[in-house]
Amino acid sequence: MRSGYDTLPPEILGEVFCFSLLHTVVLDEQSQLHLLTICLVCKAWRDAAHLNHHLWRGIGQLRIQSRGALFSHRKAISWLSRSGSLSKSVEITLSCPLQGCGEDQCTGSNVGLAKFLHRVSPMEHLSLEFSSTQCYFNLCASMQSATPLRSLDTGTLPLTSLALSFDNVFTLWLSANQSGCLFNTLPPITSLKFRLSSLSTGGWDPFGGGLQASKLFSRSILQTLTSFTIHCDWPLDQLARLLEPCANVEELTLFIGSSAYFVDPLTTESVRRIGVQLPKMRTLRLRHLLPSAMRLLDILPVNRVTHLDLSFAGPWEAQQNVRSCPPFWAAFIRRNADTLRFVRLHDVKLSSGVLLEMLPPYLIPLETLILDRVNFNSDIFRQWAVPPIYVEEGAKWFPKLKTIKILQVFPMFDPEDVFSFLTYRRPFHTEPEEGNAISFREPPDSIKQLVITYQLPIGQGNLVLRVPDQEVEDIGETLRRGGMLVHVGPRYLREFRRRQIPLGPHLTFPSQAN
Repeated sequence: MRSGYDTLPPEILGEVFCFSLLHTVVLDEQSQLHLLTICLVCKAWRDAAHLNHHLWRGIGQLRIQSRGALFSHRKAISWLSRSGSLSKSVEITLSCPLQGCGEDQCTGSNVGLAKFLHRVSPMEHLSLEFSSTQCYFNLCASMQSATPLRSLDTGTLPLTSLALSFDNVFTLWLSANQSGCLFNTLPPITSLKFRLSSLSTGGWDPFGGGLQASKLFSRSILQTLTSFTIHCDWPLDQLARLLEPCANVEELTLFIGSSAYFVDPLTTESVRRIGVQLPKMRTLRLRHLLPSAMRLLDILPVNRVTHLDLSFAGPWEAQQNVRSCPPFWAAFIRRNADTLRFVRLHDVKLSSGVLLEMLPPYLIPLETLILDRVNFNSDIFRQWAVPPIYVEEGAKWFPKLKTIKILQVFPMFDPEDVFSFLTYRRPFHTEPEEGNAISFREPPDSIKQLVITYQLPIGQGNLVLRVPDQEVEDIGETLRRGGMLVHVGPRYLREFRRRQIPLGPHLTFPSQAN
């Protein structure tokens, strides 16, 4: 692209387009329209967009509304073909009535969709959202009618990762009560995401009606998985039956809905009797977590976890408050203390005392700590600056820590304690001739990155950017000179002003208007 006498290489322009789209692997519908608009600006922009293969590697939010809906498989294939040899991802939603979905009217029988799945080049990831399991089997039948050797249920569709989502648990129960497993064969995947709608409170209980989680997927499917995501609020013993064959799973993500299944001692004991073994699991992610459901950490038989990611965000309105450090948390941390390198806590309220217990001094391998939307007091960093008790002299908290991210913190959070913690982790001296400026000595500290971002304050009033304290700015600059990447802010506050009615050249009176 030429602008005056300057030339912007198309490779750089393509990267600019990626940033403008907030690019992820899969572009949603709005981002797709944005990309097409970019291509219509001029030939130079279109060529630059076509040259960047990352822009075309994924299609998201493909919605098929009916069996006869027009779906141009040629356009979809043409879009993905511009990604070259990069791995490709597609997300498709099929809309059907929740009940009574016959093959002659089912969206899964859409001819264009079947042709697309037949002719598309090998994909890395395919996400399919159905109303019921019958829609899934109608899609398989539609694919086999054209090419019997390439279908979702024949194991021949070239695919690495698959996501299946169903909205109707009742149809799942009807299908699972047939002989054999509901899903006997899937493509040769190593990653599976499985989502079901939530169980209705006080209504029909599918497990009381005979549904068994062990009859959903054949053992041959589960034994090949290295990554497994389960999004449902099933009883813990049913989840255990689903996990029992998963001996090769390395990454496990569980979306936990209700805590009622975690407080029953009989349920806990039945899970232990099932004998789940996850010897290769290294990454554990728990989502929609309630404090009482943290008992799951004590039940899962894992002792080599390297990445722990807990999110307490969910459909509830109030932020969850962990009032004390549960004993099963402490037991889990002790079992995995020699390997745990990454910890992320999301959307939870913690006192300094609880956080101090949850992250004990014997977490020696810890390299990354992320506190995302965590409501806590910054004085915890004062305590972390003091050498821990009962350890060798000269030791410090988290000696191998490399990255600290404090994200979406409340506007009143003061970063001064964080900077003090970072300063005291390494030898330093002050320079009286330079206004007592801090200079660091050797050896350098292990921490190389600090990120602090703030939430926008809730309420009415004008947003006012708060200027950082000069002392904090100076310490941040000193840390940067010492080799650390430091990003703080911006930090906004609300300014409340009552409207003023002028009464004269020098007099005003506050109005009574809202």
